[in-house]
Amino acid sequence: MIPLLQMLMLDFQQNPLQTGIKRQTNMKHVTGKATVAIGVRRAGKSTLMNQLIAELLTSGVAIENVLYLNFFDDRCRQC
Repeated sequence: MIPLLQMLMLDFQQNPLQTGIKRQTNMKHVTGKATVAIGVRRAGKSTLMNQLIAELLTSGVAIENVLYLNFFDDRCRQC
């Protein structure tokens, strides 16, 4: 399972973010806590998370300090 997680993390770090169209949201990041998006299918959760990650990266956070796991990824079915 560790090699799979490593592969998922490296794939995320190497691929460009799909940020889509910016929407107005009322989300606030809590320092030291994880941000999690839940909701119905195809509601834009992954796009929203990519937008939040893009904001982190532009504020100076290194991509190596961002952990993003999409458990809908077919490769996660092996876990």
